[in-house]
Formats: sequence, C-alpha cells, structure tokens
Amino acid sequence: MPGKERPLRVLHSFPHRLGKARICTTAWYEIDSVAAAGAEMLVAAGDSVRPFQHRVRVKTTLSRGKLRIPYRILGRLRACDLHDRLVAQMLPKLADQIDIIHAWPLGALHTIKAAKRLGIPVALERCNAHTRFAYEVVQRECERLRVPLPADHEHAYNKDILRREEKEYRLADAILCPSDFVVKTFIDQGFPEKQLVRFFYGVDETLFYPDRDRSTSKSGLTIIFVGVCAVRKGLHYALEAWLQSPASHEGTFLIVGDFLPAYKEKLAPLLVHPSVRVLGHRSDVHELMRKCDLFVLPSIEEEFG
Repeated sequence: MPGKERPLRVLHSFPHRLGKARICTTAWYEIDSVAAAGAEMLVAAGDSVRPFQHRVRVKTTLSRGKLRIPYRILGRLRACDLHDRLVAQMLPKLADQIDIIHAWPLGALHTIKAAKRLGIPVALERCNAHTRFAYEVVQRECERLRVPLPADHEHAYNKDILRREEKEYRLADAILCPSDFVVKTFIDQGFPEKQLVRFFYGVDETLFYPDRDRSTSKSGLTIIFVGVCAVRKGLHYALEAWLQSPASHEGTFLIVGDFLPAYKEKLAPLLVHPSVRVLGHRSDVHELMRKCDLFVLPSIEEEFG
C-alpha cells in the first residue's frame, strides 16, 4: 500500500451499466465517493451512462461510443464473463498503476486469477447474502406462498451462477459485507471471518434529507416501501402487519416499485385496501420519503432488510 507520498490507486471493475438503477447506482456512488476521498480511480465498466462529479478515468468493455453490446441478447452471465475476461487481459499493462482492485460478483473470476499472478489484492463486493443462502431462502418462501419465480429471474436457482460466484468468493482476498447478517451467511458456509470485511452504504444528503417544515399535526401514519416488489423483499409481511394494525384505519401505506406479476396477483386482496397505494416505479423517491413518517424494508435475505 502507498505511503503519504501518493494516493491509493484503485481499479474498480463493474460488469454492468454504471449510473443506471439499483446496484448500478450503488457502484456509481462508491466510485465517486472514493475519488472524493483522494484515491486515484480507474474504472473498468461494461458501460457508463452518468458522468462522475470527481476525477475518475473510465474504460468501457462492452460499449464504444454509441455502440453497446446488448446485455439481454448476450445474457447476464455471458456479458459479465466477457467483461471479466477483457479486464483480466488489461491487467498486465495496468499493473504498475494499481494498488488494489474492487470487483463485483459474476465479473471477477478471471480478474482475480490475473491479479494473483501480478500480486494485486482484490476486494469483492457482496451487496447481499451468500448466493446459496439467498437462493434457498427465496425458494422456500416462494413455495410457501405458492408464487413461482420466472426461470430467468435473478433469484431463481441457477447452478451456473452459483458455481461461478462461489469460485469468486473463495479466490478473493476480501469479501466486502455491508452488514453482520451478510457476514453470518458467509461464516455459515465455512468462510473465515478474517476474509469478511464489514462496511456500510452511505446516503446522498443532497437528495435525501427531512422536510423541516412538514406538519406533524396530520392524523394517520404514512409509511413507504421502496424496491422491486418480489417475494424476497418481504412486502407481504409488511402488508399483513399493516392491515392487522389500527394504523391502517387512518394511515397510508405507499408501495414504490414494479411488481413481479405472480406476486402482485397473490397480494391482490391486500393491495385493494383503501389505505394502500401502489405507485409503481418512481424517480422521485427522495421527495416521496420527505412526505412519510417511516420507511419499511422487510426483506428476507438482503443485507440491510
């Protein structure tokens, strides 16, 4: 690791489209924040659609200008593998410019192997529970609810993805775990605690802040759920608790996010209650949250649920 004479030099390898939704937003903020902290950031991403606020060098592996390899046609596993192989090929020429690599699951196996030959440590981000645990707990809950998962759903059991990610976990120098719960799912699978590095996700306080002028004299509680509405998010538990509570008599339960069709059908009797409002996908979550009293995320397997 460098001393005081120069900053840490980080290669952040991300196989998806930086700046899009979900983990693509998470990765964007991580990169920009590390650059703001003074590190020299080199990013290898499948694609990048949002400019950074701080100095970041970006190399795209699956796009050139306006030309992009279509992820849906290639398939998630093959697209991530192609990115991974291209980054691994880059490493020998970049080795003297990198102190550490921050990589993501499905796009790290060949990168880790190449980095080991070059003596570069790799920290692998795992934003959710161990994949095997996630598959098993989601499958059990789907069977209990009798809600089938589409075969191509990200949490439907896929032996190829599981095999690939477990190889990456074993080879990584460190696995970045955003909660004690995630750490436990890895320890339960036999991983040494010293390989599991705890960190936490931040928040953009320029977007997410309370409304100081909001009236507190209104009657009724307003709560909000935000996320892809699928079994793993545990929305059914929150709705059942809400409708059993006196809070549902005068309050409002806002649901923000797209529904898995079979899950929406299963929850239909709960969703028609007059206190429940289904808003679909929204880009103004920060504004909606300022109007609410409570955020709920009763996930059955995610890191912070």
